[in-house]
Amino acid sequence: MSLPDIVDLAYGEADRAAAARGHGNGQAPSSDPRDGLTDRGLTPRELDVARLLTMRLSDKEIGKRLSISPRTVSTHVTVILGKLSVHSRHDVRRFASETVPDRAAVAKAPTSPDSDT
Repeated sequence: MSLPDIVDLAYGEADRAAAARGHGNGQAPSSDPRDGLTDRGLTPRELDVARLLTMRLSDKEIGKRLSISPRTVSTHVTVILGKLSVHSRHDVRRFASETVPDRAAVAKAPTSPDSDT
């Protein structure tokens, strides 16, 4: 692993630790458990990159927001595309626009009247 990659990794861990303590800098997108990217096997950093991809930002712009190099962003994008089994950034936006059904609403849904026994 190269020195820039180690530095990027350290910054990423620091960002996650700060976010966990509630001291985020407001630049990384928040985790929304209802977006279609959740539960796709992405790491927290990959989720950050994927959510910024949905905003149609370039690797350089994403890198600036997350304090990582554009090359590291490119690597994350490649991994994200592989994990989602898609071929383009547009497909990542499509996944993000899918919403997970609200489990509470499904649980409260009335049963059909045909189920009276």
